[in-house]
Amino acid sequence: MAQSHRPHEIIIVDDASTDDSVCVIEKLCSKHPSIIFLRNEVNQGCCHSTNRAIAAATGDFLFNTAADDLVLPGYFEKAVASLKKYPKAGVCVTQIKYIDHDGSPIPQEKLFHRFSLQKHVKIRIPCLLEPDAVITRLKRQPWFLNGGPSPLYRREVILDAGGWHDELGPYTDWFNVHFAALKYGMVYIPEPLVAFRVNLGGFGETATRNPFTAIEMLGKCLALMRRPEFREVFPASFIRRKESDFAYFALAGSLNGAYRNLRLAADQLMPPSSAIDRAALFAFGFLHQAFKAVLMMYCRWKRRDIQWSEVSRDSHRDD
Repeated sequence: MAQSHRPHEIIIVDDASTDDSVCVIEKLCSKHPSIIFLRNEVNQGCCHSTNRAIAAATGDFLFNTAADDLVLPGYFEKAVASLKKYPKAGVCVTQIKYIDHDGSPIPQEKLFHRFSLQKHVKIRIPCLLEPDAVITRLKRQPWFLNGGPSPLYRREVILDAGGWHDELGPYTDWFNVHFAALKYGMVYIPEPLVAFRVNLGGFGETATRNPFTAIEMLGKCLALMRRPEFREVFPASFIRRKESDFAYFALAGSLNGAYRNLRLAADQLMPPSSAIDRAALFAFGFLHQAFKAVLMMYCRWKRRDIQWSEVSRDSHRDD
């Protein structure tokens, strides 16, 4: 509500919560008439609840975020202005600030993953990227687009994508932002205007922690990209690259979780207090990144041998 560009409406879906969420939300509704409050009688899950909110939305743009993430000052003013300046673009994406569970910024050297490699993105001013330019950039930087709390979509683009796909779990964010950027183009704002909370028990982290769960969901994501209604959006060559990228992503997720737990436990058990401590922790981080680099190269080398489920392959054999 403190944003310089006030929202047309805020839609809150309570997914059959058992705490005092309803009481808190109802108090907000009494103060802010623009809030629309929907309640699920039984727990339906994140994607179902998001689709219910989309169906109730009447505005031109959609922004979806988790309850523990933050929207920083100026986000809506700049994102809405960018989409109005470039009316063909389907989505606006900004840089992301990463915070811990207390809301403190996470220094780049402490991040367990070089999220989206955004420090290597050589874009200095807000700009439009046409679909071909997005494909070219994704060849060099596969994690340039990572979904998360950053995208502001045109409402019709999300409807065209089929809304949030429950079978993909947290990877529906990845699918939707890529669908929007590859079909309609995107606006990129090189400024952190949202904050993502790195949460050990979060929806996305829970799925990526288990490589077998990640493999199942990412396999379904590949199958969805190969469906007839999406073939024109996701080229066969793009999907083939994603097969090795997704293999890396599924395996690296468990490594990231283990490394993050190690760092948290080490900081608690043996708080760093000297240059030797900092050097040792730096070495741990360097080895972790080196191991992931080797894993990435191995996944690309084995790209022809990766065995995703047949359901993700059969529908695209003729390509």
